Amino acid sequence: MNAWSEQFKTRNFDLLEQLTTEAERLEWRTLGLSSDILSQENGAILFTTTVPPLILDPTGSVVEWLKKALKSKVVEVIDQADANFQSILEIAIRFGKSLIVEVSDSVDPVVVPLLRRDLIKNGTRVQVEMGDKLVDYHAPFTLYLTTRNSSIVLHPQTAALVNVVSFTATRAGLANQLLSLVIECKLPEVERRRKELLQEQQELKMKLTELEDSLLTELANSQGNLLENNELRESLNRTKASSEVAERNLEEARRVKETLDKDQAVFVVLANKCCSVYFALQSLPKLNALYRFSLGTFVGIYRRAVENLARDDHVKDQLQKFCAVAFYQVIHYVYAHVNRSIFKRDRLTCLLQLIKFVRPELIKDLEWNFLVSSATLSSSLTRAPSLTIPKWINPTLHSNISALSSIIPDMLNLLQLEDQSVWKAFLTHPQCETVFPVTVKVTPFQQVLVIKAFRPDRLMSGLAVFVAKSLKLADLSTDTSLKAAWEDSSAEIPILIVTSAGADPTLELQELGKFAKVSVLQIAMGLNEVDKAVQSIQQAAQTGSWLCLSNLHLVPAFFQRALKEIKEVKAPPTFRLWLTTESADAVPVLLLETALKIVYEAPPGVKQNIQRTMKESTDQMKLHVGSAPSVQRTLLTLLWFHAVLQERRNYVPRGWTKSYEFNTADLRAAMRYIGQYGKASSGALEEYIRGLLEDVVYGGRVDTPSDVRILASYVKSFFTAKEDAENGNYIFGKAPPALKSAAEFSDSVAALPETDQPDMLGLPANIDGSHQRSESVRVFHDLSALQRVSLLESDDVVTSWMESVERLKEASAALKKKVDKSIPETSSSTQGPLESFFRQEVAFATDLIWLIDSELTSLAEHKSWDTLTGKLLESGRSVFAHETPESWLNVWNGPTTDPLFYLQTLGSLLQSCRKNVDGARTSSRASSFDVRELFHPELLMGALRHLAARESKVPIEQLELRNEWSLERLKNVSYAVSLTGIHLEGAVFDGSALTECLYDSPTSALAPTCYVGWVASSKDDLNKQKAGRSWVDLPVFRDSSRDVAAFSLTVPCDGDPSRWIRLAAAFILLT
Repeated sequence: MNAWSEQFKTRNFDLLEQLTTEAERLEWRTLGLSSDILSQENGAILFTTTVPPLILDPTGSVVEWLKKALKSKVVEVIDQADANFQSILEIAIRFGKSLIVEVSDSVDPVVVPLLRRDLIKNGTRVQVEMGDKLVDYHAPFTLYLTTRNSSIVLHPQTAALVNVVSFTATRAGLANQLLSLVIECKLPEVERRRKELLQEQQELKMKLTELEDSLLTELANSQGNLLENNELRESLNRTKASSEVAERNLEEARRVKETLDKDQAVFVVLANKCCSVYFALQSLPKLNALYRFSLGTFVGIYRRAVENLARDDHVKDQLQKFCAVAFYQVIHYVYAHVNRSIFKRDRLTCLLQLIKFVRPELIKDLEWNFLVSSATLSSSLTRAPSLTIPKWINPTLHSNISALSSIIPDMLNLLQLEDQSVWKAFLTHPQCETVFPVTVKVTPFQQVLVIKAFRPDRLMSGLAVFVAKSLKLADLSTDTSLKAAWEDSSAEIPILIVTSAGADPTLELQELGKFAKVSVLQIAMGLNEVDKAVQSIQQAAQTGSWLCLSNLHLVPAFFQRALKEIKEVKAPPTFRLWLTTESADAVPVLLLETALKIVYEAPPGVKQNIQRTMKESTDQMKLHVGSAPSVQRTLLTLLWFHAVLQERRNYVPRGWTKSYEFNTADLRAAMRYIGQYGKASSGALEEYIRGLLEDVVYGGRVDTPSDVRILASYVKSFFTAKEDAENGNYIFGKAPPALKSAAEFSDSVAALPETDQPDMLGLPANIDGSHQRSESVRVFHDLSALQRVSLLESDDVVTSWMESVERLKEASAALKKKVDKSIPETSSSTQGPLESFFRQEVAFATDLIWLIDSELTSLAEHKSWDTLTGKLLESGRSVFAHETPESWLNVWNGPTTDPLFYLQTLGSLLQSCRKNVDGARTSSRASSFDVRELFHPELLMGALRHLAARESKVPIEQLELRNEWSLERLKNVSYAVSLTGIHLEGAVFDGSALTECLYDSPTSALAPTCYVGWVASSKDDLNKQKAGRSWVDLPVFRDSSRDVAAFSLTVPCDGDPSRWIRLAAAFILLT
């Protein structure tokens, strides 16, 4: 518009003034249309467009206004899902009515001919084809499509036929609404007077407009000499007098309103800050589609918060204090409502996103980017200033501290790092976030950054403390029970329960129904239950009872039907409609926004797990126990076993390498087979159980060798011989439950702690630190994704993207220069296995560098997102998000979190491989290899095997891989090599024997040098050296994700080797 105004040299051009009159706009406001500029412009579009509009109306208020604004016409409103929709549409077309059609997720194809204006002239008649018949078309017919789904996605052909008019909330419009509500609650008389003044202003403006129109009409219709027309002069004088009175009254109203507005300025700040809360919620669906909350829901929560606070005598006459307290009260009410609708894993992410919106003064952009940056801290070294780090600080922390210094000026002095005593307690305390040095004066958010650098094992706890303090929350826990949801619900709003694996709300719902003294009918949904469900909704609405429709993910089409039914029924206050589903993917957006949502997750911990399972499985246990005590003991043991397997999933990839879907169905199947076998057979029950659990019920879900070993170890440890079981050898906690009877077992379980100790799950004592590290990486990845989506919607997205591409292009060009410095070629016949291996590593790196440079060159040639397609588009998005493109990772699974760090690592490894080529060329055997400097460390074993076969003249298939932790034990193997740079997780190893981790042990520690050699399988002298003590084979994984196991290494240990298997001890090649 500004460009047009400049081109045509017009000033103060207002398109709204050209499309509408002041009188029309004033009338719209009187009828309920918001006074903000967006709503006024949208109103003008609706009454001037010739293209059928699609009105995005999240609150539903625009439809009410439109019905009033079209009062001069015959208006009818119909839901597109109504069974009589097509017949009502035909009648509206035939009689020229104005039809408002409410749609949900898509436009009915029957409407498309009307949108295209496919009119057929048949003589004097105009007709339109509706399905298989022609309908007479009456010209006054007007079609308005409206939806409360602001994120509706239309078919491209349909989208081209409608004019989308969005009435989604704007900051200015929402601020006015919230301002009016808070003044109405705190100063009702003032708000009443303010509304009266606004009404008076509108009436006076309309009166002035009418006087102007009357004056112009009289002048236009006057005849003869104007000066001699006494009647006209008197009319003009009356009009002038009336106009002057109206002007004076309007000016007086303006002055009074300005005075009131000044008195209420403190409320304006509150309203604007609370707007940020709503828009923070609007960003959450980018994380999960389930996290949708309507404007009406937010406004209702806001009203309830300020109304309750307005009755508080402590802030009754203190407006400043009231507004300060009200802001946090609104946050607390919103959090209590939203928290029950969000998965536990996402709650901290959502709270951090909320703080970013509502408390931006707490976080500097540079500090935020440093926190959520997916790049490892070490990748920041190239940008960090040179820094002399005190010697007392652990060398493993140096890279983190150097990176931190790039964003905190004068960090050494500010953090007092020269004084070791200041940080002694912080570095050793199990809850370091509670003992941050008081003499170190940094902001609360900078404290989080310090924890990230010094104690990443406590980062999630540090973030939780920061969030609680920033939002003034006593703690992050809220009541997410069904009882709390019922108390906050109403008969008009359905309650949607999204269940997680292993969680079933039916028992709790039945108990809640007894507490509320209402009957509860539960229907498991299927295709044959749709009609029954509809009838049950109508019957429950009449009687005021509760109805629970479960497993709606099996019949996703029923969601729309449920919406329609609950909208039409008029139910007593006691009525509730409960809907359960395992997935929210098929749930309509309107239902997600309006329903009271609950994420129903199984409570964490062995104790809660067993107690919940016992409630669900009591009948089945009674059925199969019979008179055999061994069967009862086995079934009770199975409950504990099942709980441990499930709870270990909370520690992926350490507890299990992936989250297996162990569920109640597995437990019931095992119970059934064990009960049947126990009654029908007198054979060895333990042997049958081990085969059943390892190979069928639970083992059928486990698909990695390391996890199969863990499962087998648990089965063997739990289901031991009778005399061992009575001694409690199957349990890892300190208090094994009694197994003599179900009652004693239940009492023993009730005495267990609420929070699991690592040894109850067979996990190392430092597992919490490892878990917090992995969880923090996931949280930061999610926050980066939210930030990336926001950037993609910004105006400077192309500029930022091109800057990222150019930065990577420079790095890849530098790598190409290294590639050009090729190593001397030698004949393949003269190359040893090691030299050949390292040459292949160099060739691999060279090909990858050329691939990356080619892709970056292609990206740099495109100046717009619109020209990118396919895999190139995916790579462009990854580069913009500072993530390594999938096309690179498919070739080499290097650092996934930062493409620049990926290139730096690639160059470093290339240089190391060049050196290894030179070493292998001058010597047929190498003394030492650092596995962190190899692209394919798992393939090194193959090269060593070929070397051993060549030098020992032994067939390659007769060689076995042997490893030792002392070169002395492999002194007779001349082709043994040493491996360095391997890390150990889940245990501590000093070269002599494995020991268990302490709570403050590092997540992973550098293992001693390992000596490896391939020996003839007929030689058993090494086995003789190992006699007399225990050994365990630990898997060697490529990286800490534990996706790929390269080989295994034998490690000396004390006691039962299976204990280290359950601890998930393993070596990691690349950290």
